[in-house]
Amino acid sequence: MFAFTSASRSWFQTLCCWIWAVLKPDQDIFHHVIESLGTPPRNILFFDDNRANVETARQLSIRSLLARSSEEVSRQLIQMGKEANML
Repeated sequence: MFAFTSASRSWFQTLCCWIWAVLKPDQDIFHHVIESLGTPPRNILFFDDNRANVETARQLSIRSLLARSSEEVSRQLIQMGKEANML
């Protein structure tokens, strides 16, 4: 399962990779996600608990962060918000 958000839209979307019969970290799954969201990869934020999945997404210019718990995701989102406010 993928959970993605788009910086260009005010929504959160969950996509299940089994609908494309491709599994992470295969690049094809990330191409399907980019196409499904209809936004440039740089506008997508991806969290995963597997380093290989994060690295593959980064190779395709998807902003990707390694997080192994919901608390870690929350901390990273808070940090991103603080950094954005400093710009």
